[in-house]
Amino acid sequence: MTVRQLLIKRLGALPVIHAYLERLQLKECVDALAPVRAVAHLTNGQVVAALVANRLTAPATAVRRRGLGRGVGSGRDVRDPTGGSQR
Repeated sequence: MTVRQLLIKRLGALPVIHAYLERLQLKECVDALAPVRAVAHLTNGQVVAALVANRLTAPATAVRRRGLGRGVGSGRDVRDPTGGSQR
């Protein structure tokens, strides 16, 4: 395996996502709406672009959390303080 093949394999879809975010001018839009102080290491636009790229390349965490809120607020497992069950 050549170095180029290894590099392409490790980057995956990131070059495509980067080009798309550049076309959208996501960083510039975010920076225009939410400027940062001069002492910041990264701009808000850079952080948002990194978060979007991360979510697009690794959506597994969203899939894992899909069932997290199931049953919350549905009336199940809700107990009346007097000891009875609410339905």
